[in-house]
Amino acid sequence: MFILSAFADRPYWLSCLEPLLYPSGCSFYRPFSYREEYVAEPLRSELRNPVRLDAFLSDQERNTGLFGIRFKDESEPQYRGRFIPLRKVRLTNVQVSDTYQLSFKIEEYIKLTANETLQSVGLDDIVDYRNPEDTLLFEIPETKLEAFSSFSSQPNLPSRLWDKLADDQTLSQIARRNFIGTIVLRLVQISERGETTPLIPESLEPTVRHKTFGFRLESNKSYDLDLAYNRILSSGEKMPPEVEKSPPEVEKKAEGMPFDFAFRSPSEHFDIAQDRVPLTGNYRRQTIWLEPKVGRPGPIFLDWIGVKKTDRDSMADPKIDKILTLHVPVLTLAEKWPTERIVYAVIVTVTFVGALVSLYFAIRLGTRPVVQTPQQPAQPPSPLIPLLTSIAAFSLATSAAYFKDVIKGKS
Repeated sequence: MFILSAFADRPYWLSCLEPLLYPSGCSFYRPFSYREEYVAEPLRSELRNPVRLDAFLSDQERNTGLFGIRFKDESEPQYRGRFIPLRKVRLTNVQVSDTYQLSFKIEEYIKLTANETLQSVGLDDIVDYRNPEDTLLFEIPETKLEAFSSFSSQPNLPSRLWDKLADDQTLSQIARRNFIGTIVLRLVQISERGETTPLIPESLEPTVRHKTFGFRLESNKSYDLDLAYNRILSSGEKMPPEVEKSPPEVEKKAEGMPFDFAFRSPSEHFDIAQDRVPLTGNYRRQTIWLEPKVGRPGPIFLDWIGVKKTDRDSMADPKIDKILTLHVPVLTLAEKWPTERIVYAVIVTVTFVGALVSLYFAIRLGTRPVVQTPQQPAQPPSPLIPLLTSIAAFSLATSAAYFKDVIKGKS
């Protein structure tokens, strides 16, 4: 078992929250980029060796990890030896050059304690946190496995997790200050339009060595995106007031939620019910239908980013404005032909060939040379010609009638 972590009291604290935004089973949209000193030995050397790396990735026990929060700031040394587990993870690929690029699949959430507080475990004899260090990826020694493998998990987000990230005392003051006020958009599930059963994330390209896990969507088929947005607030803190409508000559009061989420995936790839999620409160869910237009050769993302209410083309800065982006991996497949459409294609083919054959024989009969002698007067045209011509006309009409349904599908 290994630990994959981020410092909640350092500049990249947003990485502590982003993996919480996706359903269990999805790949995180980007690799974590670690410097060499962020990875502890002997794991550091093992990941550099291609053979040993493959063995590690395929080992179900060793390649089971906990993602969570660590602390580093020297102004609060009592937190430096503490780890806060948030989700289970599994590495799917590691690319090593001057840095370690760690791709991973997100799995279940770690449950809160019976007292509804964040779980916490010490790193004594695992990381030497008494001295300055940057260890963010490391394996758990066998002697310490029991403490880390005993955490219970659940597939859905714990109901009070966002509250805990604002006021739980297991977090340092700097971490809580970073988290408070952050706006997040979370994908709860994707389902077929009108259905409640969620789609299950799966490997989008099974034949590709380095797997991406996400959702398979068919073009020209509608799906429901179940989205939930939240603003992380401490206990007793209220939402800022909404913008009050007033005449133009009256100065407006400062708005409390100056951002919305905008859908920024290419419009030529997707139709969507609304390309903007207005932020009008907190702890709200909204369902939006989406329909892929075309199949694509590989995985792409459903992208939601923060934008200003007053200017939808002005993107929010995730760190400064405290609004996270959402990038859901999907593979859009070309529309499958239904059985009815295949039958229509067969009808078109058979009737068109029948028309050609009938015309061929009608022409042959009509242009057949006639030998006329005094003993054998001229023969009238074959009575089969009108019959064959009628068959050809009927066949062409039938073929044309079904051709539209073959090309566009029956409406």
